[in-house]
Amino acid sequence: MAKAARTATPAPLSPVRRAKLLERVAAFYHQRFLDRPEGQHYLVKTCGLRNVALFRDYRIGYADGSLLQALPQDAESLGLFRQLGVLNGRHREVLSGCVVFPLFDAAGALVNLHGRRIEGGAKDGVPGELYLNGEALGIWNAQAARRASRLLLAGSILDALTLIDRGMADVLPLIVRGGLNDDQLALLAQCALKNVTLCLPGGESTERIESQLAALRIPAQTVCLPDGEDLNVY
Repeated sequence: MAKAARTATPAPLSPVRRAKLLERVAAFYHQRFLDRPEGQHYLVKTCGLRNVALFRDYRIGYADGSLLQALPQDAESLGLFRQLGVLNGRHREVLSGCVVFPLFDAAGALVNLHGRRIEGGAKDGVPGELYLNGEALGIWNAQAARRASRLLLAGSILDALTLIDRGMADVLPLIVRGGLNDDQLALLAQCALKNVTLCLPGGESTERIESQLAALRIPAQTVCLPDGEDLNVY
């Protein structure tokens, strides 16, 4: 009996190809954010942000479920976007219903997208905060670390955006809960920081982050928030 043919495993995306595909998706999501009210309503009305110019500056997007209609429909192309992580095995958008933030590596290449659900966090067993392929890699607002001698470290991208909205631009958000990821550590190793102030949700442990910063010879101090509150709520 003849053996069934195996489905070929697609070759891994090169960093350059991955960045180009992500740029295409990020541009689409940013335009949907500008064209539709849901994402802006969430950030302004629910989260209390005031400076709407930041939405363009940081290329914030919104995944409204229409990405598939804008993609080539041949199997090879769809396979690329599944491999990228923006589509799941049923050709549905992984970040559907999220505001979307592009994330970059220490060299400035787009490497990931972060989605935050706009309707009350987790839904149907899916977390309220998502990353492509579940990988919490990348950096948001890397320019702050490059230009500043003193940096604020916030617990999330939304917390960081809230601080920027209130006039404190030199802020870097955590991407991995409870620690700095490899991209952030690589960035901070290149910078001339004199001090980092941790502004994390109440009750969150800072020991690992302080240890990571100490290994880079960066002094750290902590601003305590009330237990259970994050900066956006506070």
